[in-house]
Amino acid sequence: MKRWLTALYVAAFAVITAPPARSQDADPPIPPAQIRVDVQMVSIPVSEAGRLVPALQDRKKANDAWTRLQAMIASGEASLTAWPVLQLQNRQRGAIESIAEFRYQTEFNPPQGPGMPFPPAPRIVASTWGPKTPSAFETRNTGCTLEAEATIEQDSKVISLNLVAQMVRLLEIRKWHTQASPAGVSGVQEQPDFQTLKITTSLDARSMQPELIGVFVVPEPKPHVELFILHAKATLLPASTFLPPPAK
Repeated sequence: MKRWLTALYVAAFAVITAPPARSQDADPPIPPAQIRVDVQMVSIPVSEAGRLVPALQDRKKANDAWTRLQAMIASGEASLTAWPVLQLQNRQRGAIESIAEFRYQTEFNPPQGPGMPFPPAPRIVASTWGPKTPSAFETRNTGCTLEAEATIEQDSKVISLNLVAQMVRLLEIRKWHTQASPAGVSGVQEQPDFQTLKITTSLDARSMQPELIGVFVVPEPKPHVELFILHAKATLLPASTFLPPPAK
């Protein structure tokens, strides 16, 4: 009996202290990598869009079309409106933005007569002319934003991306005349007009290859076409990069 209990104790101890078996379905280790994601936002003339857009969509012609586009930017034929560049680690999310805040009026107190306070509420007579005092404001962010989550595939040759790229700009301050008063006097109201170009997508990008991800025909202030062109690059890092330095 004593020998049997000793054998049972040894067997139980071995089961408890043994390392857990690795499941066949366990996720493989994440290879260390540095991933760069950038989006060129470029404005081109409508006359050039018919040639450049199909070429950028063709894998065999995309590199030559991208080189042609860089030459157009250098010569002033095209305009580089933004170029956010984002550095990520494998299977990580990041964001970069270049923002200018624009604050504008949204509500106004009704105009007052010269030297007269506001009348009591029951006696207020709505007026659409005369000076008004701003009573509320809103803020709109203008500029470019790039958000991305990246995972490398096929030994860093393909990069799986969840991506949001956006450009917001102030087009103009629009003015319009309000209804004239009985005396024939009308006021002027002003409100901003914003433009938003945005794309939200998931795709597999080829490392170091240009990818056309957005085409926008913009009528104002002058008809033109805006392109969003993605570049992604993955660099595998040696495991020793993350090891602690050897002890001295």
